[in-house]
Amino acid sequence: MINEKQISDLVFELVRRSETQTPPDVLAALQRAKERETVPIAKMHVDAMINNAFKAAEMGIPTCSGTGLMIFWVIYGTGARMDGDFERALIEGVRRSTGEGLVRPEAVHSLTRKNSGDNVGIGIPNIHYKICPGADWIEITANPKGGGGDAMGSAMKMFRLPAARENAKPFILDAVLGDGAFQGKACPPFIVGVGLGG
Repeated sequence: MINEKQISDLVFELVRRSETQTPPDVLAALQRAKERETVPIAKMHVDAMINNAFKAAEMGIPTCSGTGLMIFWVIYGTGARMDGDFERALIEGVRRSTGEGLVRPEAVHSLTRKNSGDNVGIGIPNIHYKICPGADWIEITANPKGGGGDAMGSAMKMFRLPAARENAKPFILDAVLGDGAFQGKACPPFIVGVGLGG
């Protein structure tokens, strides 16, 4: 029988690990990127990310202070027996990890922009479920997410058809490099997604 304290303690530990330990495959990918990189300042940034990952693990502090928005992927076996409320326990683990300084309180109400102070609110943490028929276990994967890229890095524009082709590229470049959406406020490296269509 699984109880709420076990889930809450597990979530706290998952948050701690996910915030302070960079997976080996990610470190290896960063190392490969550093070796391939030819632009000196870009190489310096990748090197700083690698060093930061090692320091965070060594010191037990978050790799990034701005990843308080927690996403959980849960596989819930139909044969698992839970004494108490699973979501309440998971949310308590998030509250505790925020209260003990593992993550910065970043969750804000989508309309009022008021910070909850504990990274809990409507739809936060974000929990995705997959039901596993017959399994007598629960698997939880923690995925910390920062809000800065979303808050600072979204730009949208609707172009009239004749001008769309010639105006889209300057708009995208301005959003990333100019006075557009990013304006140097989001943390690199940037992943730029462009959506085109009706």
